[in-house]
Amino acid sequence: MPYCPRCGVEVDPSVASCPLCATPIPDLGLGPGEPAWPSPYPDDPTKTFLTSKQRKFRAILATTGVFAVAALAVTVTDVTTTGALTWSRYPLASLGTSLVLLVSLLLWHRRPWSWATLWFLALSSYLAALDLGIDGKPHWFLPLGLPLVSATFGLIVAGVVLVRRNRHQGYNVFSQVFALVAAELLAIDGLVTGWLSGHWGWGWSQVAALVLVPLSLLFAVLHFALRRPPDLRRTFHF
Repeated sequence: MPYCPRCGVEVDPSVASCPLCATPIPDLGLGPGEPAWPSPYPDDPTKTFLTSKQRKFRAILATTGVFAVAALAVTVTDVTTTGALTWSRYPLASLGTSLVLLVSLLLWHRRPWSWATLWFLALSSYLAALDLGIDGKPHWFLPLGLPLVSATFGLIVAGVVLVRRNRHQGYNVFSQVFALVAAELLAIDGLVTGWLSGHWGWGWSQVAALVLVPLSLLFAVLHFALRRPPDLRRTFHF
């Protein structure tokens, strides 16, 4: 595959100019079916390259192995010191949930709605299990845990939708990120305060919002006030 001589992005052999910076792509004079670059190690059959599925499988296998070693260490420590599975159930649940989150991201990194939905279900189940694990009765999951996960998931969805709907990815992306982070901090502070004191209120999150909201407005003004807003896709080559 040829590359743009200006920004270095990989382009299709059939295009005449770079889709990012509009720089003309020089004609390499390749024949039909001739690759843009020679195949490495053409005479050595032992030099093979892993496919995308093979790399993904190995990454999942390595991640699972690391978590399995950690889980085994925690279990052995608990059993040898207490004679049963006591405190180790909580770190084991944390390790299992983290493994599910990482594996789902490796499997569906190109499908954000799939892994984000699984993340919501896994985190909700994890918090519910922690709540019920205390004495078998629900305490804080329904009034606090589930609203926190739902608020976080909703703000992530809103951020993805806003970024995807914007045709030009400029300073408006930073504006939206700062605004969503401020909303998330206010939601966390309000929910925790409401659960602890019985009434809705804000404390420390107001200080964070006073910093983030002006930054969000600043980047929004920069984006819409500039004659030609920057294109982050071109700047970061994605």
